[in-house]
Amino acid sequence: MHYSASRGTVVASLTRHKWELLACVATLVLVPLLITWLWETARNYISTLGLESLLERSSGLGWTDIGWAVASSAGLLQDGVSPYDPLASIGPLIGMPTSSLDVGIHTHPPTSLALWLPLTLAPYTSWIAFWMVASALMIAWSMRLLGVSVHLAYPIAVAVSLSPPGRWALFSSYCLSALLIALAWRLRLAGRSGAGVVLGVFAAIRGVGAIMLLDLALHRKWRSLILGIITLTVLVALAVLLQPNVVCQWLTVSQDEISQLTARYDLITPASIFDSLGIPIPVLWLLIGLVALVAMRRGSDSFWVFNWLVLALSPIAWFHASIQAIPLLTMLWKAGRFGHTLVLIVAASALVSLADPITTAVTRPIWPVTVLVIGLGLVLVPVGRKQPTREHQNA
Repeated sequence: MHYSASRGTVVASLTRHKWELLACVATLVLVPLLITWLWETARNYISTLGLESLLERSSGLGWTDIGWAVASSAGLLQDGVSPYDPLASIGPLIGMPTSSLDVGIHTHPPTSLALWLPLTLAPYTSWIAFWMVASALMIAWSMRLLGVSVHLAYPIAVAVSLSPPGRWALFSSYCLSALLIALAWRLRLAGRSGAGVVLGVFAAIRGVGAIMLLDLALHRKWRSLILGIITLTVLVALAVLLQPNVVCQWLTVSQDEISQLTARYDLITPASIFDSLGIPIPVLWLLIGLVALVAMRRGSDSFWVFNWLVLALSPIAWFHASIQAIPLLTMLWKAGRFGHTLVLIVAASALVSLADPITTAVTRPIWPVTVLVIGLGLVLVPVGRKQPTREHQNA
């Protein structure tokens, strides 16, 4: 795919990749049907492979992150229901199975609520398997947009999807976040103002992702910046139009939930580590800011530095949140042999698990490892500065 922004080039690119696109469409249609058949005919064999929980969730058995987000959006449409009611109350609005013990509260800001409204039109069990398959394809597409060849992107996407964090990320919005970042980068390189719209959607989903809009301001991409702000504003306005007090609900009920989550053992973020060590959080912010400044000073593109800031400053990020870092890891890999080593360290950390000796709660340290390793890479090697080779442009 060339970096030219002309409509003719886009059409030519789609034509050149028509067989790949057709294969993706066929996968999106056929794999969910195959999952249903396997669940009914080969459940015992699937269990021995350790894939039972994956197929259970894709069959609509139990709640998922994306289901929770859609259920919160459905709460916008119901009188007397809040998007920030307990999961057990809003899950049934879309037909998602929950139990009375599911008392958690959605913590995402109201910026994302309007995005998921289209999925509220269909029962949860009718689309969750398709979302899982689409998420796996999004992983591949995020790499394809960054110049990874087709014979590498899709096998890697399958491997990532079957990894411990990948199995959870398929049922969340993290794969979509990865795709949005890769698409925004391509549009930014092409000088297209649509990059602002894409980053506006990313900011709506991730909240702290609004930091990415600063990159547009830094490079004086004013049209893109305005479009990004408008996109974010419209999404918030839609949520407020449906429930005028939705922002107040998030600032009260949801913030209490965030405080409880940040105290959990299985949440390992830079902020939680500093908090457990008794180090003031502003010290962490200072260190993160210094790393970002040094990284840009040493040649890393500000787009990827701001993307790293989104990861480093996220107050809540479970181990499967690492999947959204795939574009950054891809660019780090392309930066040279040292980048290869750092990416392999992150991949290895996905297989490491830690258990609390008292509660036996299990967590994985991949998130802080991802943040630390990518930060180190941005400082030591220039990430994103080199233009793609002709081979990558035609990938």
